[in-house]
Amino acid sequence: MNGSDGRITQLDGLRFFAVAAVFLHHAFNMRLMWMGVDLFFVLSGYLITGILINSKQKKFTSYIGDFYARRSRRILPPYLVMLALVAVFYGVQWLHNWYIYLGLMNFRFMLRMTAPQPTALLWSLAVEEQFYLVWPILIFFLSRRSLIFTLVCMMAAALGLRYLCTPMLYPDHWSIYMLLPFRMDALGAGAMLALLWPRIQQRMELKPQWRGYVSAMALLLLVVAVATLYLLGTHGYTSFDNRPLGNALIYECTLMIASACFILARLGYLKFILTAAPIVWLGRISYSMYLIHLLVLLKLPGGNVWLAALITITYASLMWIFLERPLLAHGKQEAAAVVSA
Repeated sequence: MNGSDGRITQLDGLRFFAVAAVFLHHAFNMRLMWMGVDLFFVLSGYLITGILINSKQKKFTSYIGDFYARRSRRILPPYLVMLALVAVFYGVQWLHNWYIYLGLMNFRFMLRMTAPQPTALLWSLAVEEQFYLVWPILIFFLSRRSLIFTLVCMMAAALGLRYLCTPMLYPDHWSIYMLLPFRMDALGAGAMLALLWPRIQQRMELKPQWRGYVSAMALLLLVVAVATLYLLGTHGYTSFDNRPLGNALIYECTLMIASACFILARLGYLKFILTAAPIVWLGRISYSMYLIHLLVLLKLPGGNVWLAALITITYASLMWIFLERPLLAHGKQEAAAVVSA
């Protein structure tokens, strides 16, 4: 189901469940709920790759310039507002490491740099920013087949690197969790889905039984991932104990769960939930919810989680209405003016 503006509505709903999982992880320290970030990565890889594929007919300078202009409008304004609020509550002494906030926050723990606790979640934005320094160029110059081969190699490399590099990085589990080479498989999985989905959709239209095959594959991914996580847990493996097998497989399982959820949502399962107006709205404002929720949880007196959720949603709604949506609309107007000129 697509909205009137061309958005895939159920993916907005899926964004809400991604940010809700991260909120629950930080509010209640719920195990494995950090996998909401994996779901964000899959969604980002899928949506950005689709946009880039559809823009390949442009000249390279327009293609790359338009892409980074769009990403800057989408990411930077709420990001800068969030940093300003952190400065209000924590002062500005942390800005002596200002350069790590320019897409390098996933190196903070490895380099033992101090920063206010609410900025810890900016590592995921850094992973995406680093990935999108290279991925648009590969999409522009490589064929579809070469891109698929590149993604297969990338995802296999991430799995292998998590296993091989764990002893070198021990006891710092944050490097495996936060650095691009170890997490690029999630963004790669989303990109792979963007490349394969049009063909899958064509086959489902020609042969309705294909929908059953794809559904079964997604459910199998889900079952295998959950069963593997259970077995790893019974043998004492966690994402924090920093052992090679655990680092290799736990993140692979959370990626499988995120990918299965994406596929099932794309097929229309639970559409009545994912396309419900309140869920779609919360998905639309999920970026600012993600940015601000940890600051709210840490600074709210008494630790009232429900009040923290209300404040987070209110803040994100205001950011969407008065900052994010107007900027995105202005960007579309500028693009239309360039095309018609």
